[in-house]
Amino acid sequence: ALRDATQWLRQATGAEIAEVLAELGDAVFERVPDADRVRIALADVVDRFRTRASHATTPPFADVVHWAPYVLHGAPLVGSHG
Repeated sequence: ALRDATQWLRQATGAEIAEVLAELGDAVFERVPDADRVRIALADVVDRFRTRASHATTPPFADVVHWAPYVLHGAPLVGSHG
């Protein structure tokens, strides 16, 4: 399920992401007061994806920078080693 969700998000357009977030927002908005921070934040994210969708030609999370692992292996070099 996680792999399927990752693949969908990587290929989804801004408009598709905004649609899913709006559906999530509808469920949240039924249970959360108008002035709640969660409601305000979610509405802002939906608006941003809708705006981005009107200007973008590629899916917003298609670039490898969103999916590449950032891992540090081993201990950092500290002090002199000699």
